[in-house]
Amino acid sequence: MNNRHKTVDNKVSLINKETTIHVLDIDAALTKDEVESAIKISVGNREAQSIRMKSMRPSRDGNQIATVQTSRVAGNVLLNETK
Repeated sequence: MNNRHKTVDNKVSLINKETTIHVLDIDAALTKDEVESAIKISVGNREAQSIRMKSMRPSRDGNQIATVQTSRVAGNVLLNETK
């Protein structure tokens, strides 16, 4: 059994309540702090504390890619914002 899941009464519940999101096509002129600040504003005060910028690196097209570790709630907020 995967250590990230716990089976109870034939239902699976997630133990790990965090997720990783890759933010693509970030302008090359933006800094890691600017991107992190914008993400925290997007998710609101309640979830902002869960945001952790893991890395920010150049992409092949000249922009940047950020890897963000966050709560599943904040991750869903970010994903819903892009729809």
